[in-house]
Amino acid sequence: MEPIFNDFRKAYEIGDGYGLATTLSPLAPASEPDRLYNFYRSTNFNAVKGELKSHIFNLSSFKLPAEEGNGWVDVYQAYWKAIGEILNAEAATRANTKVRLDIFLRNPICRISPLCLKVESRKYPHLGTLSKNVLPMPT
Repeated sequence: MEPIFNDFRKAYEIGDGYGLATTLSPLAPASEPDRLYNFYRSTNFNAVKGELKSHIFNLSSFKLPAEEGNGWVDVYQAYWKAIGEILNAEAATRANTKVRLDIFLRNPICRISPLCLKVESRKYPHLGTLSKNVLPMPT
């Protein structure tokens, strides 16, 4: 989790909205190809909220108001869940198995940050054919 929250702290300190947005990217930077995997594997479902709170509320250079900090905890918790689904989809693609995209598309991160995903062309009875860039924006 450290690299993501180091970038978060730096971007937040200088008011860099683009920098904050890149901490929520569904794609790992070329300089850190294992960033998403390491972020997701750094904790588990039971401990994720507590660890996120620890990282967000214990930023050494500034203190976030409680309401804003809790908002960021919710954002990064949804991001952590979405990263898990992305990693599962990538693993299924490598193993040539089907993935339930409807679960991924309903993930709360889609309400926070639009994720453009290149989805392999397949037919899902309840989703139709997905063969282009999908912008999951739940209504």
